[in-house]
Amino acid sequence: MKIGWFGSRGVGEACRRLGHDVVELPVAGSAGANGQPIQVSAELSARIIRAVGERRVNFFFDENGRGLQFVVTGKSDTGVAARPAHDFLGVPLVSHFRRPVWECIEPLPAVMFYSTLASPSWIKLVADQAHAHELTQFGIPAVYHMPLAAADGEYDTRPIGDLGGRAPIGFVGDCAGGGVATGYAGLFALACRTSEPGMAFHDIYHHLYGLAEPARPDDSGEGRLGKMAAYFEAKSAYAAMMSRAEGDRFVVFLKKQVGGLFEVRGGGWNEAYGTACVGGAEDGGQDGGMGRMRAFRETLINVCLVGSEAETGLNQACFDITAAGGFLLCQRRAELERYFEIGRECDAFSNEGELLEKCRFYLEQPAKAREIARAGQARTLREHLYSHRLGAVTRLVESVGLRESCVPTEQRCYSLGNPLDDVGRFVPRPDVIFDCGAHIGAYSYAFRRRYPEARIVAFEPVAANFERLATVAPEIGAVAVRAAVSDRNGVDELLLTASDQSASLLPFQANDNPLAEAHSVIGRVETPVCTLDAWCSGNAIDPRRVSVVKMDIQGAELKALAGAGEILRSVPAVLLEVGFKSYYAGMPLFADVEAFMRSRGFERFALYPSNEPEIWGDALYVRRELVDAEGATR
Repeated sequence: MKIGWFGSRGVGEACRRLGHDVVELPVAGSAGANGQPIQVSAELSARIIRAVGERRVNFFFDENGRGLQFVVTGKSDTGVAARPAHDFLGVPLVSHFRRPVWECIEPLPAVMFYSTLASPSWIKLVADQAHAHELTQFGIPAVYHMPLAAADGEYDTRPIGDLGGRAPIGFVGDCAGGGVATGYAGLFALACRTSEPGMAFHDIYHHLYGLAEPARPDDSGEGRLGKMAAYFEAKSAYAAMMSRAEGDRFVVFLKKQVGGLFEVRGGGWNEAYGTACVGGAEDGGQDGGMGRMRAFRETLINVCLVGSEAETGLNQACFDITAAGGFLLCQRRAELERYFEIGRECDAFSNEGELLEKCRFYLEQPAKAREIARAGQARTLREHLYSHRLGAVTRLVESVGLRESCVPTEQRCYSLGNPLDDVGRFVPRPDVIFDCGAHIGAYSYAFRRRYPEARIVAFEPVAANFERLATVAPEIGAVAVRAAVSDRNGVDELLLTASDQSASLLPFQANDNPLAEAHSVIGRVETPVCTLDAWCSGNAIDPRRVSVVKMDIQGAELKALAGAGEILRSVPAVLLEVGFKSYYAGMPLFADVEAFMRSRGFERFALYPSNEPEIWGDALYVRRELVDAEGATR
């Protein structure tokens, strides 16, 4: 099976162990809110599409929704029309969530939030059973419970010897600390958990206290979204309180009881509570992830606080501690006994008294702690590695129908960027710029503002437009040329149209013309035509000096490119108007332009929507070696 992998921890090695092909896919360089890099990013999506176009996949896999990226498919009344990239490519996205799903996709605009969650092709694997339950109660499809796991790797399974001077009791995790958002729903839920620790927030909120009406099958999308927003706002406050009530309190308590026997590895503890701590949660005060795992192994008693990370399930530390060969003393959760046998493969506590009692017992009985640690490690390496979870994932994908990704030729992935910004990434200091179909000089002016040292040549065949262009050209610092660029030199007939931006060397299209009104012919004139190569030769310009070619010449782009063969051997960037539907007789369409440019060594870097995105747009083509080099640096 071929899996598109968005850098998920441990998945690459798990795929290789199971004999699957892995296509590593790009992820956002910087994360949004809550560390989640969700973007409506045509650039990132275009890189994903290029990667999948070269190596097809059966499904995408990620952690915490990192692979949930969007392609812009046009414009809408509310801004842009966007579609999940995996839907665009026709394969499922499988996301394994160690964090709450609602928290991970919080950066999404409200209009996209529910529609994205409701996508049946987005398979959501949720580590906490209570959280999976609440999502299904809101009618979210394709939600499955799947616990976390340890990364596949080579673990030290030798008996543990001396602790090497390390404190015998340890905890790794940052302090929740700070102010707490309050809300009576959260307070009620915390109070209930003292007597009913297995009761989930969803049941307390909707059923025990009836604080809001549950979602109903006949709810409208807007109504369901409103209920979800109110619910998750209340749960967010609850989670903040739970972090302190079921997390921080135990660290503060244990540190005061046993002092230096307890080492806290994480941030914020001293500032919030005056509790001494070392290092950070991610490195355990050591040299990165390996240091964290070594700390688990070398600590006699590893206290694990699930806190708000899961209501009924386990967090990542449970599996990392046991995989490393450490002894796990875990906060009691309803799902704990599904994965480990308490007293033989781990131990558990529910309150401060039990935590202190267990710590004192294992300090006096270190051999027992190490015996349990060995059994816990054997269980994890046998059942709780990523390769074990991935095996279940591939069976799930097969059950819904195995297929391969396919880049659809009839749909477009648009960029929201500025074409000149993108040109500047590849051509920071252009020498010569050709603005073909310059109209009255708007693009030439934009080029000049960005590139004060460049030589700009603006070609425009329509007399009235050229007159205005020639007036502003000296101020812009451009050379204005009255000619249409084409595949030959001489004179040709130019059709003048109702819109002064639509004159063309191509004939009017009478039937099925989506732009018939703007393109209606109001006159015919003869105009000078030239090839770009010939113009360079006649003006003593080496074609290799041309850095940027921009063409907006109403369907005649391939004619003009045919007359620029020498320039195309070296020019870094070409910006072209492209048509998705025919609006001049015999005009080449987007697929024709795409094939021509690829045959000349270019890759499309971006596609920009027009005001009529189903009809035409602009495409930026960049030399293939520049695109490859630019992608390698990100």
